Amino acid sequence: MTFKRSISSFRSSQGQALFLEAYYASMKQLPKPSKQSRIKTSYGEVQYYLYEHPTQKKAPLLLLPGRHSGAPMWEANIKELIQERTVIVIDAIGDSGLSKQTKAIKDSKDQAQWVHEFITKLELGPVHSVGHSFGGWLASNHATHYPEDIKSLSLLEPVFVIEGLKPMIFLKSIPASLPFLPKNFKEDLLKEISGSSEVDLKDPVARMISYSSEYFQVKLPIPDLITGESLNQIKHPIYIRVADQSSLHNSEKIVKKALLSIENVDIKNWKNATHSLPMEYPEEFSEELINFTQ
Repeated sequence: MTFKRSISSFRSSQGQALFLEAYYASMKQLPKPSKQSRIKTSYGEVQYYLYEHPTQKKAPLLLLPGRHSGAPMWEANIKELIQERTVIVIDAIGDSGLSKQTKAIKDSKDQAQWVHEFITKLELGPVHSVGHSFGGWLASNHATHYPEDIKSLSLLEPVFVIEGLKPMIFLKSIPASLPFLPKNFKEDLLKEISGSSEVDLKDPVARMISYSSEYFQVKLPIPDLITGESLNQIKHPIYIRVADQSSLHNSEKIVKKALLSIENVDIKNWKNATHSLPMEYPEEFSEELINFTQ
């Protein structure tokens, strides 16, 4: 199932301005990157931030953000990660951020292709691919199409991977994309997904995500479900962390299915965690990720 073939975009210049103010404020909370630029692909330009480790020559970490989040969502994690490894953070094509979509994305193959072209043109060799939420789906989808691009796959609360969304969340997410719905409906959905009691607009990252969900229209195909059997075919180590209090899916089912279908998997149902897992446990997650990607 796909939406009408077109380009994701902001609904208004005013909404874009509000988002960009929050985006740039969020980026100021991150360390200064070694390099920031864009790489052209068949579907548009990918904005990336490179944090090059001065001595560590192991394969870099590529961080793929969740929907409406962009590179700044990794603010809680990146300070720890760059102490140990070269890190690349991107804004996804077809989502809010500084990447620029120029061609309609029709299906999962198109989604995988632009990630493949980005990694190839960056010329840093195979990467440890890391994704949160929709970024977890994007990383998984790319890995199943181009396993040669990666050294390992790490997924944090991935959606449409092994298990689909809970029916009620899926039904709520469809009208949430409509521009005429009340703002409080979208904010309530954001709170339900993130596990937060409120959206703190004093926090630039929360403000950025809120403005993106309100003003940015995503026109991407609904992700195909990626099964454990498909992940098992990539033949690389796989790290999966799901949250026991996730509102998006049944984390217990994901763990059971993954253990039955994936040979080389390190999976855990993280206790007392919500969908915002990497932000809730930044130090613990960063330590686990560095150890996993040795």
